[in-house]
Amino acid sequence: MAEFFAKVGLPVHLGQISLPLSDEAQIRDVMEAAMMLPFVANEPFEVSTESLIAAAARTHELGLEVARSAGDAPYRALHGN
Repeated sequence: MAEFFAKVGLPVHLGQISLPLSDEAQIRDVMEAAMMLPFVANEPFEVSTESLIAAAARTHELGLEVARSAGDAPYRALHGN
């Protein structure tokens, strides 16, 4: 799915949505806000702010790998980067 996103110009890592992984406070704020969404309780496993932060970090790393292998020209073309 991430390769498809990269090919059509959708963001595949946090940098592409101006959310640096190094900004721990901002990442925490986003994940705390996500915890307030009502459907989070529908997951068949426990979801916490910490688990969302860890998932975001893993997803970011995967997105960086995809951007390196598939390229990010479509994203740059759509978003003027």
